[in-house]
Amino acid sequence: MLDAISDAHEAGASITELCLATGLAKSTAHRILEGLQEYALVVQEEDSKRWRLGPRAAFWAGKYLEGPTSLAPLRGFVRQLSRETQFFSYMTVLDHGELVCVAVERPERKAQFYVQLGSRIPVLSAAGARAILAYEPEESVRPLVKRAVAEDPRTLVETVTVASYLDELAETRRRGYATCMEELEVGVSAVGAAVFNARSRPVASLTVVAPTPGLLEGWDETVKTLRVVVDEASATVGAATLRRG
Repeated sequence: MLDAISDAHEAGASITELCLATGLAKSTAHRILEGLQEYALVVQEEDSKRWRLGPRAAFWAGKYLEGPTSLAPLRGFVRQLSRETQFFSYMTVLDHGELVCVAVERPERKAQFYVQLGSRIPVLSAAGARAILAYEPEESVRPLVKRAVAEDPRTLVETVTVASYLDELAETRRRGYATCMEELEVGVSAVGAAVFNARSRPVASLTVVAPTPGLLEGWDETVKTLRVVVDEASATVGAATLRRG
């Protein structure tokens, strides 16, 4: 139910829309909504009678986005990446099968927010997703990809299969970074790379997003900067991992 409300238009969702999204009977949906409303997880607008997420959901989201202490130093590298490339930058983590944006930065007054803080990162098309999944065990990656393909295998430029996606992950490992060339939005592209801990496991990815012409114009320099920043971030995380033993 909370997913259905979260995915709805900013004005909220009607009870009919929520029933269609969840497959629940209207009486069951009402009972669930009343329980969630009691704890301020959802609220109902008096005029429209539409449902939206409540303030407690925001409190919980804020605590989640603070993240574990091991990721706190990485936020500075998101800022560094944005400052040095002058492009919008974001950080992705893989958490229990979900790819989530946990930090964003943009050059002041120079870029829109291409990715929303706290949003789910698309498995099949996002550079931030590929950058992490390229270094995860295949037995962990396959279920995520199969689920994403079953939901919708199409990007703006191709229809993805499990095999083609695994091939793309192999290419990501070969070159050391992942790309998204107008697969999510026409005229917008991205490049991302993984951050590793001392055990060479990916803990996050850093990605820059920009209008395609601007990104391509300075492609080599942007990729070079990305590599340097993720290497510095990996060294920081690796040192912290070793200190924890």
